[in-house]
Amino acid sequence: MAIKLIAIDMDGTLLLPDHTISPAVKAAIAAARERGVSVVLTTRSPLRWRPQLFERAAYGAAG
Repeated sequence: MAIKLIAIDMDGTLLLPDHTISPAVKAAIAAARERGVSVVLTTRSPLRWRPQLFERAAYGAAG
């Protein structure tokens, strides 16, 4: 069965202590997206606290 979706928790899982995403994880997310896998970021925090991170992650930017 092919993987169609990956949901990643941001708080304490995706994010490093300095609130960035490691290069290895960014590369893995990019590879999944290249294979047509949808990647969804999840958080228990209010979304208004995370807009820059969502934007960076969505476009594969640094940070």
